[in-house]
Amino acid sequence: MSQIPANDFPPGPSQERNDYLLNAVKNGDAVFTFVPLAYMVDGQLVELEIMATCMSVDGVFWGGTAFLHQQIADLLDCSLLTSMVADLLWANRSWTCTPHLMTPDNQMSSTPRMIEQTKQVEKELLSIGYDSSGIVQTMGKHWILHPGISPAKACNYGWHFKGSTSVAYPPDTSLTGPGIRVWQPAGLAHNIQHEDYSQTCTLVRQEMKIGGKPYRFRDVVQDPALCKFVSKKGVLLPRQPGVPELDPLPGKISSVPPSEPTPEVPPTIPPEAIPTEPNESETKITDRKMVTRGKSNQSTGLWSHRGPQSLIASFLLLVAAVIARASGCWDSVPSP
Repeated sequence: MSQIPANDFPPGPSQERNDYLLNAVKNGDAVFTFVPLAYMVDGQLVELEIMATCMSVDGVFWGGTAFLHQQIADLLDCSLLTSMVADLLWANRSWTCTPHLMTPDNQMSSTPRMIEQTKQVEKELLSIGYDSSGIVQTMGKHWILHPGISPAKACNYGWHFKGSTSVAYPPDTSLTGPGIRVWQPAGLAHNIQHEDYSQTCTLVRQEMKIGGKPYRFRDVVQDPALCKFVSKKGVLLPRQPGVPELDPLPGKISSVPPSEPTPEVPPTIPPEAIPTEPNESETKITDRKMVTRGKSNQSTGLWSHRGPQSLIASFLLLVAAVIARASGCWDSVPSP
């Protein structure tokens, strides 16, 4: 469990606070852990790496804008979730945290409200014995990739819980399992600069696999044949429009993009199979064929052999020996 320090946080909403959070990511001060998330689609194993909890900075689960979350995703070589991935994240949780709804007023985006939200979440996690391992859901809403996003519109989704109420909504997919509702259906009511305490940051890494083959999440969501593995909404834009793209931080991106086919690696030749100097044998090249004469190679268990010409010569010598023996001239015939 984190300890919220007693220092002064940047006020908010403000650009100062957004810069503070972005710089925390750049400086390695943001706290997050990626864990595997694997599932099957049409007989293919899909393997993702996703944040086990929402990101925290200085012990606080900060809410942020879609603009800020996309910038953080760029820096970490990650992507915003899709509603399908968000539902799968909930379905694969190890720890259940209930949504902590607060009064929807003009303080929703304030720093004190976000600190209060964090305290409520951590109090619940402490009560259920959370040991800092496994996926925790739900810790807030997600900014997601959606067909309706644009430079003027962002889409939020989530706050899953188990129960039935006429106020909440069904999830976007059935992947959550039965009896699950969300307080926030996929909605386009906000612009890309909206923020409040509920919009916590949970991201998925760009690197992923489908059927054991490496891909990048951004390529998959744009591919008509592959998008079904991460989206129930069809082809999607790979990023929140209206946000200038940032380069990944050093060390946050693989040297070979996973979307590239894995290059074939020539079979490794074992050291004992690489000829160095002949050992108790004589090697020569005859008519572009290697002919080896010598003793057995005990290290490989393979026998050195005589070439076809040597076999013919041996046969002729044998015939000559038979004739010589018959004629009494045995001692004049060389040994094969």
